[in-house]
Amino acid sequence: MGILTEAYNRHPTHEECVDAFKRYNQYLESIKQALPPGASTFALAAWHYDMSDSRCPHDAWVEHLNIAEHSSGQRRQKRSVSLYLKLLGANHDGMIEIRYLNVLDYTLAGGGTIDENSTDGHGDWYVDDIQLLENGRVVHEVLFQRGYRWSIECDDIIYQWLPLRQRSKKTG
Repeated sequence: MGILTEAYNRHPTHEECVDAFKRYNQYLESIKQALPPGASTFALAAWHYDMSDSRCPHDAWVEHLNIAEHSSGQRRQKRSVSLYLKLLGANHDGMIEIRYLNVLDYTLAGGGTIDENSTDGHGDWYVDDIQLLENGRVVHEVLFQRGYRWSIECDDIIYQWLPLRQRSKKTG
């Protein structure tokens, strides 16, 4: 488990949260030059953990997760996997799209342990972290409010924020 997902999985105190973020930021600083470009942009973005910024994935809701297996070669025997995640932003003012390129391994598991009062879907995106493997690949771990845990190992992570058009208010 990553620094943040491990800490938050244990229902940390405020001080433990502060310490976990400090250690995670030090870790990111130590690996930033080696991260793939998309993962680096996503992991190091100032808004990534700024809950006042709509682009922050915290509290976002899963809309859908697609798993695709791409093929090439004469008999389509060369195969690769990608995952595409779409989230409704926490402020409901935009969509977050995350693409995981050339996925080698993934685990989608859990449910019902973080906030047992929530009964809807995965619940809010609680916390996530990105780790760099020795082979240059990255692992993105996500912990959801209801205890679901995702771990996705891939070549790179592409994040995109798509603002929703605001309806104009009619005046009287």
